[in-house]
Amino acid sequence: GPGPSPVTAALRDDLGSNIHLLKGLNVRFRCFLAKVHELERRNRLLEKQLEQQQSERERRLRYKTFTREQAVQTGPDLLRPSAPGSGHGIGSGSGVAVGTNANAVALGGLPPGGGSHPQLYGRLPGTIWSYTQVRRTGGGGVETVQGPGVSWVHPDGVGVQIDTITPEIRALYNVLAKVKRERDEYKRRWEEELAKSMNLQTMVDTLKEAAQEAEAIQEEMNETIERLKAELVVFKGLMSDPMTDLDTKIQEKAMKVDMDICRRIDITAKLCDVAQQRNSEDVSKIFQVVPKKKERKVTSDDDISEQDGEVNRFSDEEVGSVNITDEMKRMFNQLRETFDFDDDCDSLTWEENEDTLLLWEDFTNCNPSIDLQGEQEENLGNLIHETESFFKTRDKEYQETIGQIELELATAKSDMNRHLHEYMEMCSMKRGLDVQMETCRRLIKGSADR
Repeated sequence: GPGPSPVTAALRDDLGSNIHLLKGLNVRFRCFLAKVHELERRNRLLEKQLEQQQSERERRLRYKTFTREQAVQTGPDLLRPSAPGSGHGIGSGSGVAVGTNANAVALGGLPPGGGSHPQLYGRLPGTIWSYTQVRRTGGGGVETVQGPGVSWVHPDGVGVQIDTITPEIRALYNVLAKVKRERDEYKRRWEEELAKSMNLQTMVDTLKEAAQEAEAIQEEMNETIERLKAELVVFKGLMSDPMTDLDTKIQEKAMKVDMDICRRIDITAKLCDVAQQRNSEDVSKIFQVVPKKKERKVTSDDDISEQDGEVNRFSDEEVGSVNITDEMKRMFNQLRETFDFDDDCDSLTWEENEDTLLLWEDFTNCNPSIDLQGEQEENLGNLIHETESFFKTRDKEYQETIGQIELELATAKSDMNRHLHEYMEMCSMKRGLDVQMETCRRLIKGSADR
């Protein structure tokens, strides 16, 4: 157990240092008690003698037989009557000590001229001693009985007899009073220490109970934490698969959108290449040399014959003819003037429409042979109509393709929005899980600190 407190140790040291003084006081007190018992014995003898003298005096008073040598016990303020014939004054004469205990009995003369008045006395036998008796009751209480008579009361409650007080006994009682005060002080301090010890013991018991309750609560918390950990592992296992699937779907959609975007960029680049190719290359190679109707109306038969000869010559030497190329350029310029082609096709902001769309690969099989000059105009008209219908067909196909691409882009955009909302919901769920994990971690850390 714990060692004694400093107050208890000091108390024991003080008691140990005063033990020799208490032993000496005990011996002296035993001697004093022996003297007191002797004085009480002599006091009883003196009381018997006083009773005898009192009875003798009453007898003499009854029969008026006072003598000169006999006196009566008087009070300090009373006049005593004298016997007939006595010639002394007031009873303030010599005093005689009766017994050896210094109890004074006043003996005085009788007043002069005194008559036959009855003699009064102020003290009765047995009233000159003072004693204090302590009775212990059966219930543990203490009852103090104060005897009659005059007593000298010490300030510390030690009652002694007046006539037995001497300087040595007074010093002894002073030492006893000091010892009593020290004893009371030690008792008070011991009671305080005992009360503090009881309070501390109560506090220790309370803390032990609180510690046991805390241990039980900590065990419950540990069990709850283990259960939450297991549930968290299960929840993570359940959520990992949907999150993996969602990430896979998001990546697939992102790849598809990237592919669609690249495809649209490729289509736009192809259209720009077609526009630049139409402006850079010579499209007159696909057309036949056909003179204008106005020129044919105003030409003469000579010109017609010359033209026929030239046509025959050109039909023989068809490849690499510069004049035919110039003629095709002139015809193409006339076509551009007729159909109002725009000349700003060099820009990258070129737009597809039925007037400007022209692809070289569409005319690979459209190379009519040079026949008779009368059929050239008809062939040119048919070729123009076929080209226009082909342009319209290609434009329609392009518009359908662009519409399909736009629809796919819109669908991909809606899918991306939907996946984005799902991803945001998953992120919010993940944040909630992070908060729960942090709370569990703090609970674990707090329980470990306690």
